Amino acid sequence: MTEAPSGLDESLGSGRVDICELIAEPGRFGDLAGAAESTTLERLVSLEPRMGDRGVDAGMWRRVGLDPNLTLGALDATDRKWLADVLRFWRVSPHNVIETISPADWIHELGPVNYYKTGRTTIRRVRLAMLQERKAEIRRILDFGSGYGRILRQFKAAFPEARLTACDVISDAVDFCAETFGAEPVYAADDPGTTELEGEFDLIWVGSLFSHLDAPRWKSLLDLLERALERDGLLMFTTQGRFIRDQIAERTWLDAHGEPIWVNWDVSDDQLSQAVSDYDREGFGYVGWGALDRRYGTSIATPAWVLERLQTRPGFRVLTYWEKGWTPQDLVVCVGT
Repeated sequence: MTEAPSGLDESLGSGRVDICELIAEPGRFGDLAGAAESTTLERLVSLEPRMGDRGVDAGMWRRVGLDPNLTLGALDATDRKWLADVLRFWRVSPHNVIETISPADWIHELGPVNYYKTGRTTIRRVRLAMLQERKAEIRRILDFGSGYGRILRQFKAAFPEARLTACDVISDAVDFCAETFGAEPVYAADDPGTTELEGEFDLIWVGSLFSHLDAPRWKSLLDLLERALERDGLLMFTTQGRFIRDQIAERTWLDAHGEPIWVNWDVSDDQLSQAVSDYDREGFGYVGWGALDRRYGTSIATPAWVLERLQTRPGFRVLTYWEKGWTPQDLVVCVGT
């Protein structure tokens, strides 16, 4: 393996030179260019200080289609740019996540371990979408349905320079996010699609909200988000697809305590069966059960039904439909046009 000269070690290890910029355009860095181009990819990546003790294994190299034993000089401009983008993804993991929890945060109370795991998964999904779109930065984030900050706290750690906006129907949750994470507060309307939003966002996250809306309110919320999404921005939202459909049909869907999840819904067995029947016939099923004392419930939707709602909207380009991408829910990613 070719060893990197000490000047390259010091420049990269100190952070004085950004390794991703050096990899993408070595010619900009004078004497360091020759040293970098004669160094193997594996060695270069190991000099990234933000990687810490997280190594890049053979499987990771294989998935990105690059041989770690090649030197940087052996790559063409396209592959150098690709490696730089991939390394930006590899090196970023949220640190210093604020762990202040509201006493009213029932999601944390139900599962404190998964609480943080879900947040970290969300950041990885966002980074994958950014990598796919070659989107280098996030400037303004809207967490629509923020609750008490399960995901927002991860956004603050992962994108410390971004402006955060917390939006929820629970005003106390919005206030907590504003006070704890410095987010701009937006109080959602009972019909989320009629919420007043100011300006545009280059990342909108909607985790587990469409999964509680009936079909008419899907439309109104998509209308709102289409107006709020910046050109080339990312809209990421979750839905409940065939995995949840099967759990309802087979009556195997359990809550965090191992109990059937619909026990507290006050719905009949016939209503559950009707939702599954509607899903099978029309692509969409809904059981209303008055969550949060409002017109909320549980919806299930096929990928085809979801994509049909998106394909006629000029403000969205569908980037990804990922079944169980936000387990157990599906993840949909759109780009603003």
